[in-house]
Amino acid sequence: MKVAKDTYLLNLKRLEKFLFYSLIFLLPTQLAYHFWPEYAFIFGIRVDYLAPAIYLTDLIIIFLLVISRTKVKRFYILAICIFAYLNISNSISPWVSFWKWIKIAELILFAKYIHDNIKLLKTQTFANVFSLSLILISLIGISQFLTGGTLGFTPLGERTFNVSTPGTALQEFFGKSYLRAYSIFSHPNSFAGYLFISVVLFFSQLKKTKFFLPTLLISSVAFLLTFSLSAFMGTGIGIPLAFTKFNLSSPEISERLELINISKDVITHNFFIGSGLGTFVLTNKLMQPVHNIFLLAFAETGILGVVALCFLVYKLIKKNIYIFVFILITGLLDHYWLTIQQNMLLLTLVFSPLF
Repeated sequence: MKVAKDTYLLNLKRLEKFLFYSLIFLLPTQLAYHFWPEYAFIFGIRVDYLAPAIYLTDLIIIFLLVISRTKVKRFYILAICIFAYLNISNSISPWVSFWKWIKIAELILFAKYIHDNIKLLKTQTFANVFSLSLILISLIGISQFLTGGTLGFTPLGERTFNVSTPGTALQEFFGKSYLRAYSIFSHPNSFAGYLFISVVLFFSQLKKTKFFLPTLLISSVAFLLTFSLSAFMGTGIGIPLAFTKFNLSSPEISERLELINISKDVITHNFFIGSGLGTFVLTNKLMQPVHNIFLLAFAETGILGVVALCFLVYKLIKKNIYIFVFILITGLLDHYWLTIQQNMLLLTLVFSPLF
């Protein structure tokens, strides 16, 4: 019986490692099944931010948590449940907030799993798998820029569009428009943020693999081809460019300022508990989150939520000053760290070793 039990436990551990490294490889993917209840529509328009979704990466994380029997201390569970209940009760769309809090619970448990198994991030297997993942998504992004359209990697979550599709992010050179590198992300900005944090966070591990130089070179090219001004500013190289492109009358700037003003109003009326997690898109005709993670957290979760977020970001100073500065700057200019699946999972890897 003991031999059978030992064999079972060994096979279970092997399965756990397989699932973990599969998750690491698939971390940047956005393949998901979206549900479309009535509350996910605004004036008959489907809004992704409001729709409950199950991602492939969610399923892998759930299996990991079940196999490993990951647990969080009851005190923290109780505190989070009380705050979530208050936030949902005060929400302008309780079901939207409920599903967003389920996501938060998943991320907390995933962070606990990483914290308990931090050694998995320091293996040769991790370095190889993560390098190959970065190379793949970078090559997809570079190819999109060169061909002017997506490549058909729908199993990885790549959406279908080209340089002529309305609403796509373009960059002009000498009067010609080029498609900015999206890869398998929903926007070049979130792709750029993922690339930079990935390389900086795991730089020492990536150096252990024979793929280090190709990873660094190819991901750097892809990063530049995103033409993400916020990401460039986060690295310092885009600050001079920002002054030349800053135009209050441009749609991009005016929309951001409009969302900031709306967030101030939402915060004023929901200072302590917030308007409900995930509900900011319901407060504006643009149907977008405010492009600032601190204002977004304040508006949706109140003063307690934004204090918690500021504390987490502050903890990064001792971990890695470059990551701290990058997340601070990009977080002040965009929302993807709190709204996009791939970026939230990566941010979980950033924060989990801090405690």
